[in-house]
Amino acid sequence: VARAKGVNLDEDIVKKSMEFIEGFPDDGTASMQRDVRDGRMFELEAMNGSVKRYGKETGVPTPVNNFIYAALKPQEMLARTTGKLG
Repeated sequence: VARAKGVNLDEDIVKKSMEFIEGFPDDGTASMQRDVRDGRMFELEAMNGSVKRYGKETGVPTPVNNFIYAALKPQEMLARTTGKLG
């Protein structure tokens, strides 16, 4: 999606990203995961929503991202309307 949008990425970006992620502690969590767990608002539209939209716009399939978005959208809507998750 990034390349289709004209973002200049290193050829080894996936390898570098995976090495970076693998350096995290085993018990580490992402900020969005902590927000979901704690019932706080989270950046679903800014993160997964933008990948979903840009994928559709550029014709690049994003099935995993679309699944994650669909799975988290109900929780995000609940947090928006109630200020917390169920």
